[in-house]
Amino acid sequence: MPRNCNVCISSHLEEIDNMILDGWEVKEVYRTLKGKYPNENLPSYDSLCNHAKEHVRHDNVRQQQIEVRKKKAIEKEIKASIQAVEQLSKNLTMVSKMLRLAWEAEGALSNQAARKELSDLIWRTNQTVELLLKYSEKVDKKELSEDDIFNRLLYCMSGLPSDTVNLIMSRWDTYGK
Repeated sequence: MPRNCNVCISSHLEEIDNMILDGWEVKEVYRTLKGKYPNENLPSYDSLCNHAKEHVRHDNVRQQQIEVRKKKAIEKEIKASIQAVEQLSKNLTMVSKMLRLAWEAEGALSNQAARKELSDLIWRTNQTVELLLKYSEKVDKKELSEDDIFNRLLYCMSGLPSDTVNLIMSRWDTYGK
């Protein structure tokens, strides 16, 4: 940690590093800090950029951590959205049933055009929800990236002689070229 890095000596170092590792853009980190701590002397935008480049994103391990965390955050958001859509679907089904019962029992909404418009609105909303739910099946399917496969391969090769590992690495790099 060089002494001249204003971020490394900041009391918010861990928070800043976590935001960067979670995939936040530096400008978002800067704005968030300014909004969260308006009366504090915070590192400048340029200091944040330099810190992110030189101290957080400097090695492949950190970059991989960023990608993994970003992917997990996106998956978490997608799953939360799917849960919200599922609940919305249940609520719309209940509203539809209740409206149908009200129409039948009390002759509510005797105006045919209003009933048709309301029914069409509920139907279109349900169609939208069903379309969104179709994507939920794709979220659970995990596709391995080349990096994932490579990392698994490295793990499997950990006890092999170095000549064998070097030969495999060489073949990996030249495959398909």
